[in-house]
Amino acid sequence: MEIKNYEHSGMQVLLVLYMLKKCPEKLAYNPKVFYVEEKNVGFGMHKHYGRLWLSNSSISNALMCLN
Repeated sequence: MEIKNYEHSGMQVLLVLYMLKKCPEKLAYNPKVFYVEEKNVGFGMHKHYGRLWLSNSSISNALMCLN
Protein backbone atom coordinates (compact mmCIF):
# COMPACT_ATOMS: atom_id res chain seq x y z
CA MET A 1 0.00 0.00 0.00
CA GLU A 2 1.47 3.32 -1.03
CA ILE A 3 0.21 6.52 0.52
CA LYS A 4 -0.08 9.34 -2.00
CA ASN A 5 -2.35 12.30 -2.57
CA TYR A 6 -4.18 12.10 0.74
CA GLU A 7 -5.67 15.26 2.17
CA HIS A 8 -5.84 15.97 5.89
CA SER A 9 -9.14 14.14 6.37
CA GLY A 10 -7.85 11.00 4.64
CA MET A 11 -4.59 11.03 6.55
CA GLN A 12 -6.51 11.56 9.78
CA VAL A 13 -8.33 8.27 9.19
CA LEU A 14 -5.08 6.47 8.37
CA LEU A 15 -3.39 7.90 11.47
CA VAL A 16 -6.22 6.66 13.69
CA LEU A 17 -6.02 3.20 12.09
CA TYR A 18 -2.25 3.19 12.61
CA MET A 19 -2.66 4.11 16.27
CA LEU A 20 -5.34 1.45 16.75
CA LYS A 21 -2.80 -1.09 15.56
CA LYS A 22 0.37 0.20 17.22
CA CYS A 23 -0.60 2.16 20.34
CA PRO A 24 -4.35 2.20 21.03
CA GLU A 25 -3.87 3.76 24.48
CA LYS A 26 -2.70 7.01 22.82
CA LEU A 27 -6.03 7.48 21.03
CA ALA A 28 -7.27 8.95 24.33
CA TYR A 29 -5.07 11.99 23.51
CA ASN A 30 -7.07 12.73 20.36
CA PRO A 31 -4.34 12.84 17.68
CA LYS A 32 -4.96 15.43 14.93
CA VAL A 33 -3.10 15.74 11.64
CA PHE A 34 -1.87 19.26 10.97
CA TYR A 35 0.50 18.74 8.05
CA VAL A 36 0.75 16.24 5.20
CA GLU A 37 3.74 16.05 2.91
CA GLU A 38 5.07 13.47 0.48
CA LYS A 39 7.05 11.42 3.01
CA ASN A 40 5.78 12.49 6.43
CA VAL A 41 2.68 13.35 8.40
CA GLY A 42 2.74 15.91 11.18
CA PHE A 43 0.27 15.56 14.02
CA GLY A 44 -0.37 16.72 17.53
CA MET A 45 -2.04 15.22 20.56
CA HIS A 46 -3.86 16.65 23.55
CA LYS A 47 -1.53 17.13 26.55
CA HIS A 48 1.54 17.04 24.29
CA TYR A 49 3.28 20.35 23.72
CA GLY A 50 5.16 19.47 20.59
CA ARG A 51 4.80 18.38 17.02
CA LEU A 52 5.02 14.70 16.25
CA TRP A 53 6.07 13.33 12.89
CA LEU A 54 5.46 9.92 11.40
CA SER A 55 6.68 8.65 8.06
CA ASN A 56 4.12 7.58 5.51
CA SER A 57 6.01 4.31 5.09
CA SER A 58 5.51 3.48 8.79
CA ILE A 59 1.76 4.03 8.45
CA SER A 60 1.66 2.04 5.23
CA ASN A 61 3.61 -0.91 6.69
CA ALA A 62 1.40 -1.08 9.77
CA LEU A 63 -1.80 -0.95 7.72
CA MET A 64 -0.62 -3.69 5.36
CA CYS A 65 -0.52 -6.01 8.37
CA LEU A 66 -4.23 -5.39 8.99
CA ASN A 67 -5.22 -7.36 5.90
